[in-house]
Amino acid sequence: MNKKTNTVFISLIYMLNFNTGNDKKNFAMKKNMGTVDKIIRIIAALLAAWLIYTNVFTGTLAIIIGIFAGAFVITSLIGFCPLYVPLGLRTCRKKADS
Repeated sequence: MNKKTNTVFISLIYMLNFNTGNDKKNFAMKKNMGTVDKIIRIIAALLAAWLIYTNVFTGTLAIIIGIFAGAFVITSLIGFCPLYVPLGLRTCRKKADS
């Protein structure tokens, strides 16, 4: 890898880990997706799969849409969207502090 690529990877790691410091136990992926967000993503993935299956999308476009649909399903199942972290988004309710 060249220096520019290393800089990009380091920047991405920093963005995803900006608030954890050096403590490894704080590096856990905290849920940042709410129920409605998960349902919308699952419906979008099912719709994309159906459109690919019925050949509405074919070729490279079908592959790209299929990858996004897969990412939607995975993020819905684990309740964490890595893109939300650097953007500071959170669609789930915060737990009350006890």
